[in-house]
Amino acid sequence: MFRIFTIVWFFIFALLFEGCLTFRFGHVNIIKDNFKNTHIVKMKLMLLSDEPYIDYFGAPTSLKYYFFFDLTREIGPDNKAIPTSIRFSYHGETGDASIAKTGFLKIGEKIGPLVIGNSDSQLVTNSSVTTTTSTNSANTGSANANAIMNAKGGFVDFTKVQQSGGTNTQTRTSVSTHTHKEQSGMFLLKREDEQAILEGKPFSIRLYMGSYPLTFSFNEENSKHLKNFLLAKPGMEQK
Repeated sequence: MFRIFTIVWFFIFALLFEGCLTFRFGHVNIIKDNFKNTHIVKMKLMLLSDEPYIDYFGAPTSLKYYFFFDLTREIGPDNKAIPTSIRFSYHGETGDASIAKTGFLKIGEKIGPLVIGNSDSQLVTNSSVTTTTSTNSANTGSANANAIMNAKGGFVDFTKVQQSGGTNTQTRTSVSTHTHKEQSGMFLLKREDEQAILEGKPFSIRLYMGSYPLTFSFNEENSKHLKNFLLAKPGMEQK
């Protein structure tokens, strides 16, 4: 049974730093490779899988997973393009099942098998160090009491007794760790798939975390980004 896990913090992090990234979500980048005399077209997207789910109490809910998709295609000097490769990545819980090596593409009403290659799954531990400093005033009451108790003949020379308190500074350092699982994989789009997408047919990707389905559907905005990516040509990078 999978636990409900929505990476809200990661979504917020991505939005905060989106403007600092070389590749903005939905933005097409065209890079000239002078060594190979080719052009590389790249685009990044973040898609949400929101699957319906019945919890332990029988109430309907959903499981949400945010995945990053990195799309790449290469265009040769004769403007011949190599089919698009799509690499996905996901940061989740340590107990998450591995992404299956098979899935599906749905374009329009046609559903075709999907083969996942270059799969990778690893646990990553991040550590953070917190240092706190506290300052306390020293208590001189006990020193004065000892002076009175040890006085000869009941006389205390208070000029020889410390009247002012000192300070005591303490520094404490704590280390906290968090471990998560990073998973990734890639698959290819066929030329007929690209053509069907350019014709405006609805497009969705079905992956599986273990046996649990994850469906990533392209809404109107992301479909527009995908078409711009597939139509990008050398010379458009200056526009």
